[in-house]
Amino acid sequence: LINFSDTVSTFGSSFPDDPITGEQDSQRMMIHFEKPLREIANFQSVLHSQVEVMLVERIQSFVESDLAEPQRMRAKYTKALKDLDSARARVSSGSEGEGVPAERRARLEAELSAAQGNFDRARFNLMT
Repeated sequence: LINFSDTVSTFGSSFPDDPITGEQDSQRMMIHFEKPLREIANFQSVLHSQVEVMLVERIQSFVESDLAEPQRMRAKYTKALKDLDSARARVSSGSEGEGVPAERRARLEAELSAAQGNFDRARFNLMT
């Protein structure tokens, strides 16, 4: 738009005095168009920057507030999954062999059950 106003100014200054309208200087007439065009161009750039700032602020707010909870829930889910996998590995390695005391086997199975419950809760919270 600024280029257009420059072109209008150049166009107006390229003509000699206008004998029909009696204008002594045809450039004066084109200045009437050039100034509003420059103001519109300036307003357009200001508006563009204000809209950009507003959008960035809203997106930043969305990321900070609305996405924080799902990220936290995803982290809990990932931790619960790792805990469940390690509990399964302990149960499978601890239940091998016949020399494992029943007390230890029961403790490992209780840990597995607790890890499964935590995983199910984390998965449910992630989906809702």
